[in-house]
Amino acid sequence: MLTFLVSAYPFLLKALLTTIVVEELCLVIQKQKSYKPYLLCLGMNIVTNLTMNVFLQYLSAHYHLCLLIFEILVVVIEGLLYRILEKNLLKSLRISFVCNLGSFLIGTFI
Repeated sequence: MLTFLVSAYPFLLKALLTTIVVEELCLVIQKQKSYKPYLLCLGMNIVTNLTMNVFLQYLSAHYHLCLLIFEILVVVIEGLLYRILEKNLLKSLRISFVCNLGSFLIGTFI
């Protein structure tokens, strides 16, 4: 496992940094005024992005199916965590969906 992490480090770092930059920009576009969503986004993505990408490396036989399932889970998990800051569940899920869609699309082409 440790050998894998060391060899996958550049990929994991690139995926994480891309996700953080894109999702933070998505929050700017969505006009988040408080610093709290930006900090929450940073923390959530360190956990969810790294976890998802490490698991996906082991599930390469069914990569696309697993990616779809993980992306849906991440949108729901992050949406529920944005709910800490937002009163409206649908709004928090929308914020999560927009951020994750943006990072997925940009990450696909980078």
